[in-house]
Amino acid sequence: MCLSVSLLIAASAKTRSQTAANLPPPPSIPMPRRYPQLWSPYITLTNEFNSNISNVSNNSPSYGVVFGLGAFYHFPRLKPNFELNYEAGIHFHTGASRFNRVSHYFNASYEQRINHRWRMRTVGLISLNGPTEIHELADQYILLQGFIYHLTKRNKLHIYAAYRKVRYPGYPLLSAVSPYYGLKYVQVLGNRCRWDMGYRFGTNYSKGFNDRYIRNSYSADYVAPLNSKTKGTIGIRYEPERFERLVKVVKAHVHRRDQRVFLLGSLIRHLRPNLDMRLNYRYETRFSNVRHAEFNSHQISVTLQYLF
Repeated sequence: MCLSVSLLIAASAKTRSQTAANLPPPPSIPMPRRYPQLWSPYITLTNEFNSNISNVSNNSPSYGVVFGLGAFYHFPRLKPNFELNYEAGIHFHTGASRFNRVSHYFNASYEQRINHRWRMRTVGLISLNGPTEIHELADQYILLQGFIYHLTKRNKLHIYAAYRKVRYPGYPLLSAVSPYYGLKYVQVLGNRCRWDMGYRFGTNYSKGFNDRYIRNSYSADYVAPLNSKTKGTIGIRYEPERFERLVKVVKAHVHRRDQRVFLLGSLIRHLRPNLDMRLNYRYETRFSNVRHAEFNSHQISVTLQYLF
């Protein structure tokens, strides 16, 4: 099942200025995809509901349909390992026509074993108007270098650093360079279960002063098979942010501070040898010392993917 990178931003000029700094980066070490053949074309169909697609204090609900077409290249016998993934999506949303668009997503990864404990992974990612399943109206260019250290057979430590550039067509002051680095601890349990916890530090150097910030991210995930054809994932994210710009709170001028919380869940079921179904749920809320910047949203989607 193709797992798209999770990205979410607002669209209007007012919403952009409130959420530009809150664009989540892609996962530090992309989850590997295992397909049985060298080239694997696929199509996807996603039906979703979002209770607050614009991420504003007054909810803006929207239903959406996304058609995706992509291809994945993977040669498991090639050492070092090399993977490519391209996906284009056509988006239709009710009540939010600005999110109706064509998106492009390209991801390339190169992995090589250094010795019996160390592995190296290099990832390049280009996202234009966002991946097929999430609402993004910015272009991203990312180069990530990661190392995986095997503490034991069942315990791994991921260390990574990334250079990211974000561009907002028509809004040059929001465009930014946003590097980040972090680490993640992964433990494989019995019965094909695993859990992980991670930390990431990131900065946002936007051209405009208002959207410059530093962010600390804390995450935890648990993955377990429910049966031979179904796998479930739950996760939580906590992301405090501190902006450079000052805001007036009561009678004092202080730095704007936000706290974002994500609750994530997914079920992946293999319906047939070439057909998968994925059910995703995402809850996001933001607390801030700027009252009008607070919001919460629920997003649920069902995706069918057919692999040729």
